Amino acid sequence: MPVSAKRDNSPNITSGRAIFAGQAAAALLAGRIAELSHPNGRWEKVKHNASRTVFRGDVDGIEIYLKHYHSRTLIHRLARLLGFSDAKCEMRFAQYLSSRGIETAPPLASMCSGGFEWFATEAVAPAETADKWHLKQLHRGRDGWRAIQSATIALGRIVGRKHAAGVIHRDLHCGNILVRTDTDPPKLVLTDLHRAYRRRRLSRRAKAANLAQLFHDRYTFTTRTERLRFLKEYLRASGAGGTLRGWQLMVEDFAGRHTRRQHAQRDRRTVGQNQYFSRVKLPRHWRGHVVLASKRRPVGSKAAELEFAVDNWRDVLAEPESLLSGDDVEVVKDSRSSLVVRRSLQVGPHKIDVFIKRSRRKHAWKILADCFRAARSIRAFRLGHALLTRRISTALPLAALQRRVGPFLTDSILITEAVDAPHLNRFLNTWLSRPPKGNLSLN
Repeated sequence: MPVSAKRDNSPNITSGRAIFAGQAAAALLAGRIAELSHPNGRWEKVKHNASRTVFRGDVDGIEIYLKHYHSRTLIHRLARLLGFSDAKCEMRFAQYLSSRGIETAPPLASMCSGGFEWFATEAVAPAETADKWHLKQLHRGRDGWRAIQSATIALGRIVGRKHAAGVIHRDLHCGNILVRTDTDPPKLVLTDLHRAYRRRRLSRRAKAANLAQLFHDRYTFTTRTERLRFLKEYLRASGAGGTLRGWQLMVEDFAGRHTRRQHAQRDRRTVGQNQYFSRVKLPRHWRGHVVLASKRRPVGSKAAELEFAVDNWRDVLAEPESLLSGDDVEVVKDSRSSLVVRRSLQVGPHKIDVFIKRSRRKHAWKILADCFRAARSIRAFRLGHALLTRRISTALPLAALQRRVGPFLTDSILITEAVDAPHLNRFLNTWLSRPPKGNLSLN
């Protein structure tokens, strides 16, 4: 029997530095503190980033999710020294929201001691994140549309009740909401509550700003009618005053601001060091940026499904000029402004078809201008990923390199994935003529 099913209303139990959500949770996990602090091979790693790692494991036949917090930022280290804990915060909010009739992943235990900070919950199964569930329903036709309608109403109610309880979830998007797949209508479960906060009274602006996060996340995938349906149910559940039209205008204004902030943040990450991008330093003054993984999935892209290692990129890019010549290289363009070739690259275990572009300087005055700006390849790399962030399909930029001697730019190279598709003018010339002419194959 799951812990949540046999859980009573007994208060939390403290054992050393660990806090257990009642007697049943203590009986299950009290003897496994060392294992929870140092997950062994029995625990499967399901998610990892610079701040958190999530494991999945089985304890006495009960599936458990274990979240480790390990952010090394100064603010998090100071917070831990002062006794503030993301793990304990998430457990506290999970219990509080559950007491207010809002379903969360059943909390089991949390601990913050000796450099270890973790939070354990019982698994919500069968379930999947709301963003993945939503995309699947969009492909199911009328049945999927009905399921989305039911989920929209349920989401409006759960967010409305959360705000009525005075709680703001500062990372409110569908990736942090689970949809149980064994219920009809769908039942929603809130997760990732470590960034929540509570106020005795929430202002309209605070509520609207929080709803804006959800509107930003789903704007591309929902209609205006669906967003109004959600907002109407939210107002009914939260008891907030005002008109539907007034709330719509306010939330959309905040959503626009939130979208601009999100896009700017994503754009800065492009040339940073994180799980998606990395800087590389190569011999003979070559410097640049490479892709490790892609958050977006451009249409027709195979490289977006892959993950790359920095060391593999360094091996491939050790001699950038050599990538432009060889028996397997096809010259696509050779002009005063650039040299473009197509070839295959073996990046670790992955073989990908790419275009490699080497920019050439046509005007001497640009020698001085290039001292004060990034190379064309770096600018194109950033712009390509900025377009993908805004859900505008483009060939996935994989790497951008520049070579400088002092402030002077001497060379630059851009590598993008090769996408097999006809040019627009060829497509139009073929299909707009009556009857269609030329090669009717789109490949």
